[in-house]
Amino acid sequence: MKDAPAGKLSAKKIATRLFHAVVVIALLSSFTIVLATVGAALGVLSVTNGSIQLEQLAQAMALASQNTLTGQLLFCVVCALLIWRRLRYAIILPAMILCWSAIAYLGYDLPQRPSMPDIGPVTSPNAKSYKLFCWMVKDSPLSRLSELYEQKTGPDAFISQPPERCRNWLISNRERILFTWDKDVVGREWIAALSHEPDSGVILSEFDGPTLGFQATRAIFDHQLAYAAWLASENRGDEAAQVLVPLLRAANALQRSAAGPIPANIAGVFLKVCYKTSHFVVDSSTPGPTAKKELLKVLIETPPIGTTIRNCVVGDFASIRAALERGLRSPRLLISENTRTAGGLPRLAEYFGNRIVNPNLTEQTLKDFLQQCSELAQKRQFESLRTFIDDFQHRQCAWYRIKNSAGNATLASIVDPGVTKAYENLWGNEDARLALLKRLETEPASSVSP
Repeated sequence: MKDAPAGKLSAKKIATRLFHAVVVIALLSSFTIVLATVGAALGVLSVTNGSIQLEQLAQAMALASQNTLTGQLLFCVVCALLIWRRLRYAIILPAMILCWSAIAYLGYDLPQRPSMPDIGPVTSPNAKSYKLFCWMVKDSPLSRLSELYEQKTGPDAFISQPPERCRNWLISNRERILFTWDKDVVGREWIAALSHEPDSGVILSEFDGPTLGFQATRAIFDHQLAYAAWLASENRGDEAAQVLVPLLRAANALQRSAAGPIPANIAGVFLKVCYKTSHFVVDSSTPGPTAKKELLKVLIETPPIGTTIRNCVVGDFASIRAALERGLRSPRLLISENTRTAGGLPRLAEYFGNRIVNPNLTEQTLKDFLQQCSELAQKRQFESLRTFIDDFQHRQCAWYRIKNSAGNATLASIVDPGVTKAYENLWGNEDARLALLKRLETEPASSVSP
């Protein structure tokens, strides 16, 4: 067999060279994937924490990737140089392992979505209590908002004033109070039905789901509380208590079904004005033993504060998860929005979005965060809670949080330290309930002076 002429490569050498070229291209491709992924991640983090230096670094990494014309030319030049210089396999193989390990690490997500945190039984849309709730929901087919008489009589205009000024307000507004009480037929029907409906579970606050019309519902409580206060000012304590008890039961029903800070605090507002009006009724009239017993019973039936706080905090998981799902399950949309100010990063993010968004991991992080917040709020450790939320925000958008950077940045952007005020308000209601309960338990009905 004749040897190959001098200056010509044998078929074996050509195959070896081609294989080497393919390996080098594969190595450089995997390296640019890692580089582009990290660049897109840094771009997201730079937008979140406002770091100009981080954004500049991210843009530089974007230029070095294949997703720009400059990056493609650079890729070709580097490939040609490494092939010509015969990059050794002793370097190629470890580098390949490192690159693909990084890609696998960045792209790995938890195998299953986390379950919903425990908030007790969930109400079925077919349940009567759910349908009653929908009476006060604007876009629901069951809505009866258009039938309401919504003129406000404003208990807050008098209930926080000294008793004598409250009485003067009630006297001067007597005709308006009686007129609105008479007109608010649907409101009285709703309160009566809600107060007699047994507990059927929590109504999940989902993204774009039914939301209680606060202004209209508040008007219903305003009308009836003003009427109860007027009855008390006329020394008709038993009749005032008969109006108050259904209102307290209805507010308890709303509190019991609330999941998330907004529904919980809407119900909390109603309970707050109910407690204030109850104090006024006891100050201004003489409820008899039967009326007093009914008031005591409804105060004792109030949902436990621990359950209320838990559902207020972790109950928000369903609505946040539904909102996140639109972006986290469609990373191109989410990352494009989050990186639109970071030069060429949107295209990178669209292409490598699955490497910087781990939806299941994000939801698990959210669940763990909410459960920790719930524990601190239930213990009334608000300073520790604020510190924990603050640390969580800073940790989620730190520059080194490359894995799941878009998920981390999204969580950091939706967490609000001011939400602790909502938990404090719920504890304030519990203090007011206990004060009223103690007062009714210790003061005989006959000793309450008008």
